[in-house]
Amino acid sequence: MKLIIDNKLLYFKNIETLLVALMASTIPFKLNLGNVTIIVSVLYALFLLIKGKVPLRNFRAFYFLIPITLFLIAVVSALMSKDITEGILQLDKLLLMVLIPFVLSVFKGRNINVLKVFYTFSIGVTVATTILLAINLFKIIKGAPTRQLFFFDFTMLYDQHPVYFSITIVLSIFFLIHYFLVKGSKLLQLKLVYFFLAIHLLGLIFCASKAVIFCFFVLLLLYVLINKKKVSRKTLLLTFGILLLGITSVIFVPHIEERFSSGLVYNSKDFTPTVDLLKAKKFTYEEKSNISDLELRLIFFKIGLFHTIQDGKVLFGYGLGDVQHYLDYYYMSYNLAPNWYEGFNLHNQYLQFLVTYGVFAFLLFVFYLLYSLDISIRTNNIIHLFFMIMILFVFIFEVYLARNKGIVLLFFFNTLFLTQKFRFEDSHIRN
Repeated sequence: MKLIIDNKLLYFKNIETLLVALMASTIPFKLNLGNVTIIVSVLYALFLLIKGKVPLRNFRAFYFLIPITLFLIAVVSALMSKDITEGILQLDKLLLMVLIPFVLSVFKGRNINVLKVFYTFSIGVTVATTILLAINLFKIIKGAPTRQLFFFDFTMLYDQHPVYFSITIVLSIFFLIHYFLVKGSKLLQLKLVYFFLAIHLLGLIFCASKAVIFCFFVLLLLYVLINKKKVSRKTLLLTFGILLLGITSVIFVPHIEERFSSGLVYNSKDFTPTVDLLKAKKFTYEEKSNISDLELRLIFFKIGLFHTIQDGKVLFGYGLGDVQHYLDYYYMSYNLAPNWYEGFNLHNQYLQFLVTYGVFAFLLFVFYLLYSLDISIRTNNIIHLFFMIMILFVFIFEVYLARNKGIVLLFFFNTLFLTQKFRFEDSHIRN
């Protein structure tokens, strides 16, 4: 009987590919599982470095130098904060932005089979999503209300933000479409590929992330236009089927329709921050109850930018240990806290970086992202390109680097693409 998974997929020629594949496959799951694979990989990378098997030129590229520079800026920012304890606590997760590029820089030139890494990543996403869908089915059988099937309630098992989980799903979808339906890889039978895609799409719907779903549909159409000469009729039908499923879910699934419609309402056009906090607008209970997702982000953006400028913190920011204390103070000044938005970040990664570290760190961070985007275009790596577009777009609405999973996802995949950019498109399983 023919295997639906080629046995070559289960064979790893070198330990580096195995370790990177394990890191990738654990990204959709709980943090502690992924941390184990990262620690093991770091120890092995240190072993190779001590043995003198790693050329120093591997560490001279921007994909290693910029993350370590940003981390050092964070260290200085934490130590210069009034609340040093809080700053040091934040450094714990930020250390991942150094450890992951370090591992992949050590592994550069060691014949990492990127296709196998992505195969195992897609399998990991499929398994993780299937478990969540099974839990949802159990909830339905038990008569749980619809709202308990979507968004945070859907990804609660892995203690993971649904936006992060959505991006892993979309990245896996484009890999499956690109390498199996367009490039025609035979490592998985088409029936299994379609099954994977069906699981992914259901997971994406239940994650109910407006930003990621919108970005996915736009990128899917862009993908078809870019590859129109290579895309088969079957792939075109699948693409339009996916789009139809997405539109249908937005229109007819009440919870998703509500998130798209109510989440885009904006009623606080007259809100303007002020330095005279005695005259500041005080949001009422009713107003706070009716603040939409879009409205909240715009209010936070106005508060963060205005007070950073007025407090003279543009150059160096409030500091890693102090930034949340300042934000909570201003939230309270407009009666947005306590009990409502106390402890909330600004829900915009770019602004959060500026407010925390200042303009110089902000510009370095933006340069890292845009230069990575430029390389994805110059190397004609469409998966990397779509990944960067998603990251740049989602950063407008979420502070992705406030959580371990966000740091892992950005620095793992971006560094993988950058260190293996000459192998990604042409890799073959026999490598």
